[in-house]
Amino acid sequence: MSAHPGWVLGAWEGAAGADAAALLASLTGVSLEAAAAVDVGSRDGALIEALRDLRGGVVRTVLSCVGCGETLQVPVDLGALPVSPWRAPGAWFSVEVSGRPVVFRLPTSADLQALHGSVADARRALLSLCAPDLAAPVAGSAASAATRAAEAPDPAAATAETATAEGVKAMVDTAMAEGVAADGAKAAAEGATAEGAEASADAEVADAVERAMEAVAESSALTVVARCGECGAHTEAVIDVAVLLWAELRVAALRLLEDVHVLAAAYGWTEPEIFALSPARRAAYLELIG
Repeated sequence: MSAHPGWVLGAWEGAAGADAAALLASLTGVSLEAAAAVDVGSRDGALIEALRDLRGGVVRTVLSCVGCGETLQVPVDLGALPVSPWRAPGAWFSVEVSGRPVVFRLPTSADLQALHGSVADARRALLSLCAPDLAAPVAGSAASAATRAAEAPDPAAATAETATAEGVKAMVDTAMAEGVAADGAKAAAEGATAEGAEASADAEVADAVERAMEAVAESSALTVVARCGECGAHTEAVIDVAVLLWAELRVAALRLLEDVHVLAAAYGWTEPEIFALSPARRAAYLELIG
């Protein structure tokens, strides 16, 4: 463990749980409100760095097999985890979808804490917070396009990072072509078709924005896959960096407190005096005490 003992105990005492924003606040010394305003990519990148300092190379995650319920221990190489760069709060990005730029920002801890309802409701709410363009229809009149342009953040004011989403189909070209050739008797049906095509286009844009978010905030889109030796089923799970860090932080802090207790009782040293010793010297004194 390369992390300073005082830092470990301070972070453990300040966070008091696996809440990502609380851990970030404790690690960096900023307020909880300021930590909650940091985007999830920057947040998880900082937590991964702290986990590396605390634990070193490999940690083990525990999964339950989806096939038979067997407990699976999966090693995670911390050195192989991508670390998103730190960004100041309020950074904007852009993704191009079928020739149209859509600006977005990354979610924050505050955004995630405010979500409620079903998964679909939470997804819509999060996209409306992070991608103002998606609050308006993707296709529509010139007036609605002008309204979107006025309400959406200026792409030129974004932080110059642009993620390109490939493979997104043209939004409403087919529906428009069919509408031109239609007669009056089919107008109502075609109106419904156009609405369906527009909704489908909106969903495609939303998917593209979500993929771009994951590409920018790669530290927050980590998964592990393990094959069960008993039944052969493959289990996939998301890596929760905050949970991993808190587990390691708690173990390290309690171990340090035990060392302080033993050395203080034997030699009468204070906690700062004990922490001033190198890990090797502390270990040697503990061994002498037996």
